[in-house]
Amino acid sequence: MSDDGKVYGRVVQVLGPVLDVEFENEAQLPEIYDALEINEGEGEHRVSLVAEVEQEIGRDQVRCVAMSTTDGVVRGMKVLSTGKPISVPVGEECLGRSSNLLGEPVDYGPPCRRRSAGRSTSRPLFPSLSTNTEIFGEPASRWSISWPRTPRAARPASSAAPGWERPSSS
Repeated sequence: MSDDGKVYGRVVQVLGPVLDVEFENEAQLPEIYDALEINEGEGEHRVSLVAEVEQEIGRDQVRCVAMSTTDGVVRGMKVLSTGKPISVPVGEECLGRSSNLLGEPVDYGPPCRRRSAGRSTSRPLFPSLSTNTEIFGEPASRWSISWPRTPRAARPASSAAPGWERPSSS
């Protein structure tokens, strides 16, 4: 923990959009689905991204998925634990609006009311869960796409790889 009361970690591994972040001790580890922020560098070398914690991997480390490119992220960069999940805009004022993956408006309009992305309003209670196989909703055949029939002569000889020919019927 730093002097300002915020919890910081450091990047220990970058694999594409996946980041492993190490904290000083287990007590500082962020919760699963919490947002982590990296804001380092200056000018064209500035790295600014948000990552979501997906897994605790031991050794006081968490594995995260970046919500934007990890170009420029290197081992040792300082990572801020926000202590809360990524939030997204909700409500009537967001209908018809354009926003990025983090819910930030990209259409230059006013910001929308925000709510946690991982928050569920109604989680099922454990005793109500079942292991039985059930079919929910409408039958699949009702939503199937119906393609128009094509005369046999207009169909290709085979749907297999090019060069394959159908055996002759002798």
